[in-house]
Amino acid sequence: MDKEKLIEKCNKVLAWLDANDAGAMEQVIRTNIEAALKADNDEERDKMWTAVRSVCNVLPDSPIRRMQGATSKYDAVQQANLDALENEIQQSLGVLWNSGNMQYVLQRHGKSGGGLFDSDEDYYTYASKAMMRHMKDRLDDGIWDGTIDGLSSQTFPEPEVQEQ
Repeated sequence: MDKEKLIEKCNKVLAWLDANDAGAMEQVIRTNIEAALKADNDEERDKMWTAVRSVCNVLPDSPIRRMQGATSKYDAVQQANLDALENEIQQSLGVLWNSGNMQYVLQRHGKSGGGLFDSDEDYYTYASKAMMRHMKDRLDDGIWDGTIDGLSSQTFPEPEVQEQ
């Protein structure tokens, strides 16, 4: 792997680590990235990246899986913050789901077939997807800057006042 590609991949993982909780694996991942960036040739960089990938794949929400597939239109920091926010939303939804009789109160939108959710995971997926769509819209529209700190200073457009 050439050095530029390695640096790009490592920066994405580091941004994800800065915004997400990797627990005890964080230091292991950072140490492996540090070693990978010091590698002298493509073969060594390949081996070190394999080590980084292996450790990341132990995580339930691996930044490596997030990097595969379609390229995000968001930079590494924004994508890492979106991932962290989605994890936080799902945890909060879990608290809601498990509160009293909420699993019997929360229901799908009529366009989605209505009725109750089949499971807590079904609810988290449904609700967090909608919330994340709104957050990405805010990012795209310049309402939110994509940082965690920026969540408290979002600038929504003023509603148009209709004269009567």
